[in-house]
Amino acid sequence: MRRFLLTLMIFTVTLLADEQVTIATYNLLNYDTASRDAHFRVVMDEINPDLMVVQEISAAGDVNNFLNNVLNHSGNEYQAGTFLQGPFTNNAIYYKSAKFTFVDNTRIPTDVRDINQFTVVYNTTSDTLLIYSMHLKAGSDGSDQAQRLLEINLLRQITDALPPSTNFIVAGDFNMRSSNEAAYQALLAFNQGAIGAVVDPINKPGTWHNNSSFSDIHTQSPRANSFGGGVGGGLDDRFDFLMISLNIQASGGIDYVSGSYQAVGNDGNHFNQAINSGQNGVVSQQMANALHEASDHLPVTMQLNIETPTGIENAMSEIPQTLVLHQNYPNPFNPTTTIRYELNRADDIQLVVYNVLGTEVIRINEGRKPAGAHQIQFNAADLPSGIYYYQILNQVRKMVLMK
Repeated sequence: MRRFLLTLMIFTVTLLADEQVTIATYNLLNYDTASRDAHFRVVMDEINPDLMVVQEISAAGDVNNFLNNVLNHSGNEYQAGTFLQGPFTNNAIYYKSAKFTFVDNTRIPTDVRDINQFTVVYNTTSDTLLIYSMHLKAGSDGSDQAQRLLEINLLRQITDALPPSTNFIVAGDFNMRSSNEAAYQALLAFNQGAIGAVVDPINKPGTWHNNSSFSDIHTQSPRANSFGGGVGGGLDDRFDFLMISLNIQASGGIDYVSGSYQAVGNDGNHFNQAINSGQNGVVSQQMANALHEASDHLPVTMQLNIETPTGIENAMSEIPQTLVLHQNYPNPFNPTTTIRYELNRADDIQLVVYNVLGTEVIRINEGRKPAGAHQIQFNAADLPSGIYYYQILNQVRKMVLMK
């Protein structure tokens, strides 16, 4: 079977718009009262997330209160996904309804707190995104670490069974002090046939706990003193994470925006200090005060790019100066998709499709085509779900078949 080297191919992105969205996770410190709403409003107005998962929210009434009195205090942009009450503190999801549509909330029970699988669809492209929100066992002794590993192994049973084309995020309060912990390693472990691993976008391994070398990524605690049920001690732990699937790491479709990951309000100069002690180099004093008062965790945010076709019809009426191979649409697809391309001169055209291993799986001879715009209706009914690459002449794009 013919193979090709993926790393040598040039991917052309033409007539595609990257719509950028902000994803956030935030431990709300047992949110069950309106007493901190004013502080949360300042924080939410600053980070302006398009989609956010939260931990430590108590009940359905509190989910609605945070929605109405915090996120929608000056408008009606946000909605909350279906809330499922667990045996202990809970997870919830909020999203801008103009950007996303909520589909489902599935509980993954553990011995401590539920992990929740939230499913949403991006409205413009119909791309599906799964978000796993979790609050792992706290503590640093051997039994605590063993419990966290059990919880991650439960998650990996779910993610390893997903199609390789799935876009998913693992988010929340992991309570891990080091990348050497077995639970962290299990999250990132990639084995043949077990593709549910995730990627740490900032890739800063080490012992994070009480280590000034990681002062710019610590998320607990923005308080020097303990109050309101929260933990004090200043910023000295990286407990809160956003992790991305291998498919989000790969180019095309939904992509992580490099360098966008941040522990909100952490300027790297408040190691073992309160976030509002002295001057903060990245947020206003009002924001620093709000982060200090709202929770004993900092929110973590990142941006995703989502490719959306735009202007294709008008552009296809002109003869291009170079060969242009457009992203197929829809993508992901089931089982048919349209592949558009443009030629600057007449040429013999073949569509060649490869699987993720680089093995050719389909070759379609289109014959000789004149200069101008053309399209191919590709039917993948006979192929299994997965990531594929399609090639016309010397250009290659990625597509995702999701059955």
